[in-house]
Amino acid sequence: MTASAAESPGESDFGTQGGGGATLIEDQIGEVAARSPSNAALHKQAFGKLGMWFLFAVIFAVLPTLGEWLNSRQFKEPTHAGFFELAARADLYVVSMGLAASAISQALMRKRGSFPPALKFWSSVNVLALALTAFLAATADSSEMDPRTVGSQSFIILISTLVSAGSSTYICERENL
Repeated sequence: MTASAAESPGESDFGTQGGGGATLIEDQIGEVAARSPSNAALHKQAFGKLGMWFLFAVIFAVLPTLGEWLNSRQFKEPTHAGFFELAARADLYVVSMGLAASAISQALMRKRGSFPPALKFWSSVNVLALALTAFLAATADSSEMDPRTVGSQSFIILISTLVSAGSSTYICERENL
């Protein structure tokens, strides 16, 4: 080192460099910030993955119900089942169980060690939804059941499961980015 580049007492690599006034720590923070995507970009990326989850896990799961509805309209004398009667035949309990189980497994297979409080809450809701739908699905096909009641219950549970599974999926995807 030359005399002009000698460090003053107490100054190290973390001090000023080259007379520019910026410290090594400030330079490193700037480099990390330049490489890190912004919070808005992470949010957008996580929502993009949530959209793909919705398309493949939800839309394709209820396509058979849509097909049944379209098929029933092609008969000479179409039978117009009500929305809840159609939902009762749609096996929405099974769809809900699949979504909840998938969200639970995704939360358990995370790379991070500890569960954030929000993920604990949504995972608990998913476990509750899985247990409830398993119980209700076991008796849903009974001839003594009212199709409108089964349909409305299964639809409400499906919507609840979409919210809980979607929330935990979003949290897990956000952590993976």
